[in-house]
Amino acid sequence: MATTRTALLLTFARRGEEEAIRRAVAAALHHLPGARLVAVGTPVSAPVLKGLGLSEVLMYGEGQTMRGVFAKERQLAPELAVIVYDGPALRGHLKLEGLAWAARARVILRCAPEGEVRAAGRWALLATLAGKTLWMGLRGVVAALGLAVAYLVLSLAQVASGGRGAGRA
Repeated sequence: MATTRTALLLTFARRGEEEAIRRAVAAALHHLPGARLVAVGTPVSAPVLKGLGLSEVLMYGEGQTMRGVFAKERQLAPELAVIVYDGPALRGHLKLEGLAWAARARVILRCAPEGEVRAAGRWALLATLAGKTLWMGLRGVVAALGLAVAYLVLSLAQVASGGRGAGRA
């Protein structure tokens, strides 16, 4: 008995992304004709995704944890993962890229709203994930340093004005 080939669609399914999702579905079916199309979604996005031709939606939310989604995703063993981006720069989408990488799909496609659907290697995607994670960490460190400086300045201003109780009648 032949096994069904699976393509995994990863999108936030935001309003206005329907055309990009259609293009992603078409690209998935071009790479894997007759594939079973599965998406990861929420209770809000599930009707949109099913209306765009997906066979199944792995639900996240309403009691289903991300760990459960990972387990189901691994059981599917998708041959292809398609990430739908909301902008041409392929920024953000750390969760979706992480899901695509964790799925261990042989082929990973990136679908921006405009432009062609492009393939991404697993190592290139891992490098993207690492870069974005480091960038987020750096931003967190800079924010923490900014807060520390602000606290120090306010504390020194308080001491310069006569201490904590200064100005009270």
